[in-house]
Amino acid sequence: MNPARTLACLLMLSLPAMADTPVAMPCETATTGGDVLDLRCRLPATGAARHYRLTAYFSGGHDDTQASIRPLPGGAPPPCSADSKLSLFGEDGDVSLHCRVATADVPGTPPVLALRLLWTHAQFERYELLPD
Repeated sequence: MNPARTLACLLMLSLPAMADTPVAMPCETATTGGDVLDLRCRLPATGAARHYRLTAYFSGGHDDTQASIRPLPGGAPPPCSADSKLSLFGEDGDVSLHCRVATADVPGTPPVLALRLLWTHAQFERYELLPD
């Protein structure tokens, strides 16, 4: 079989699966030095309450690793739902935190999720903001 035709067939078969995969939304980031990252994430302003999940990933966790999601200085507490994981301590290996929000709970037009990530004794890997 022709290699180009095989590749084209494989790509066509994977398109439906790729269409169902949510795309991560970008946030504005700033660091004040050290193990701190500030995030300002504009959420789509829709008429309905849409739900989103911001996840922060860390590696190298061990017995004195700490990490948390907090409001930016001077800001209101994050509007994260009760089933969010906003802090961790002493977890081993690859660890994560997450904040689940509904746009109806985030002030502003467009709504902006403003958070600070803090961590010690771990390596920040990345964050993802996805529809939930």
